[in-house]
Amino acid sequence: MHTSCTQCGVGLVASEQGKGICYKCEQAAQRGDVRQYLKAQEEELNAVLVTAEPSPDLPIKARKGIITAECMFALNSVKDLMVGIRDAFGGRSKTIQKELRRMRETVITELKQEALAVGANAVISVSLEYSQMTGKGDPFLFIAAVGTAVEISDNKGV
Repeated sequence: MHTSCTQCGVGLVASEQGKGICYKCEQAAQRGDVRQYLKAQEEELNAVLVTAEPSPDLPIKARKGIITAECMFALNSVKDLMVGIRDAFGGRSKTIQKELRRMRETVITELKQEALAVGANAVISVSLEYSQMTGKGDPFLFIAAVGTAVEISDNKGV
């Protein structure tokens, strides 16, 4: 039983879970244009993702609510050791910077998926939080993205 659409990742309602595909993707599939629909959806959401309340010129039609995405990543002990050595001699660790960038992109992608799931075409007031958690074994980095999912009537020029 699927809880999200196998085509676009949107959360499924109970009647769709057996099929594994949301109503919009099912309709698009029947018309033969699933890829076009998914690409248009992604492009629409990529148009607006801001970290502060937007200008009054941004025509917000509806606020869909606060959305979040969280990811937990294991930090590799070898990378941690290399960072410690580099820190002792100065300089920046490109390995860790690259890994942090990948982690940030992952959580932002998941935030966009959450927005699509609630019918939004933009996310405003985006905030990222980073926390390190330790336990047995390697430490973990927890990243959370929070924003307000909104529907805007026209996102041209943003």
